[in-house]
Amino acid sequence: LAPPGEVLRLRRALYGLRQAGRAWSKRLEKDLGSKGFKQSDADPAMWILHGPGGAVFSVFYVDDGLVAALTGKDADQLVQLIASTFELRALGEPVDFLGIRITRDRAAGTLTIDQSTLSGNTADDDGGGVFNDGGTLTITQSTIANNSATDEGGGVYNEDGTATVERSTIANNSATDDG
Repeated sequence: LAPPGEVLRLRRALYGLRQAGRAWSKRLEKDLGSKGFKQSDADPAMWILHGPGGAVFSVFYVDDGLVAALTGKDADQLVQLIASTFELRALGEPVDFLGIRITRDRAAGTLTIDQSTLSGNTADDDGGGVFNDGGTLTITQSTIANNSATDEGGGVYNEDGTATVERSTIANNSATDDG
């Protein structure tokens, strides 16, 4: 290490530091850009590669990634291309990505992406789960579980608003007051 009174300079960003996100973004820009990927104008976390079979997509958020393509072969080639630069673990078809649920029904030809599981949240005051104060609240095909609040709204708290709950599970939530 450095002698007393001297400072060391890091030559690369360390995971968890403020500069790490920027360094990761620059690395993706350099490495994926050299392989023909173009960064999306709509979302800088998305990278697009146009090939003979159509566009293939990759999304990176910190150390999580997701690839999508029209065919399994194109998706596998994209994973191999990314693996040639970065160490990765292919975990198969996704069911969850950054709290977003991904449901695929191959027989019906549908892909549903939603964010309908709310679990494990804690609030110091109101709204550990869902807190609606005067608006319109609709909860459909959702799970709201294991949330807590020290005042109101451990699960679902609706005050002066309209609430509709359909085909949902609301369980094991707690609040020390009304919720």
